[in-house]
Amino acid sequence: MNKLYFLILIFFTFLTTCDNAEQIVVTTLTINNMSSYNIFNVEYGSFEFGSINNGKEKTKEVTSGSRYVTFYLYDDIEETRCRINQVLTCEESKNNEITIINNTLITRFSNNYSDTLKNIHDNIPIFYKIGDIGPSGGFIFFNSGGQYKECSDDLGINNWSTANINSLSYRGGNFNNWSLPTRSELELIYNNLYKKGVGSFINDNYWTIDFSRELIGMNIGSRNLYFSTNFANGNWSERNESWLIRFCYVRSFSNN
Repeated sequence: MNKLYFLILIFFTFLTTCDNAEQIVVTTLTINNMSSYNIFNVEYGSFEFGSINNGKEKTKEVTSGSRYVTFYLYDDIEETRCRINQVLTCEESKNNEITIINNTLITRFSNNYSDTLKNIHDNIPIFYKIGDIGPSGGFIFFNSGGQYKECSDDLGINNWSTANINSLSYRGGNFNNWSLPTRSELELIYNNLYKKGVGSFINDNYWTIDFSRELIGMNIGSRNLYFSTNFANGNWSERNESWLIRFCYVRSFSNN
């Protein structure tokens, strides 16, 4: 009796295994990325799709079943692993498809935080390197611990007072926190950008915001002198505020 029961159990297990094997078939899946963002290392379970740029799609052979679609979002050097909240079931129809859009709900693996693809992507901190294009479209010339400084490109020639006053209304990148650079900032621009060929700066003098001294004379009256830096050699000098020399603007920001 025990032997008979054992043989029946084996036969039943064999039938169950065969039945399950018949349910898993090779089919196809198309992942269509209609979002505004590139997604990387895309996987459907263990099936790898690689990178899918926005507006593109990829089709791969997969096996039928239910799995999550996972991928990475990259913003400069930051990477965030995510999965789509919807479990996708691939059937035998060979035309399985999923479309990813900005409003697709996804979850960040790092903190189990769920939101739309757009909101999660746009909240990834951006890390900048020296010489990168900053959020205003200017050039990054300083970075330290998430604190950054960027400068505009060469803005032409003007006297110190006009260049200084115009910084208050300058709206590069729609930001309003621009000013003439300090001596130390202009030195960084000279070393980190100009000497490396970044921007359209030329070997000429550039204004700083730093006051040097008041010059008083019988024939000239009172004149304020401000420091400038000569990009021909990196040396600084005093310049009469009425002189017409080159200038650029700087701003500070943080991604913390």
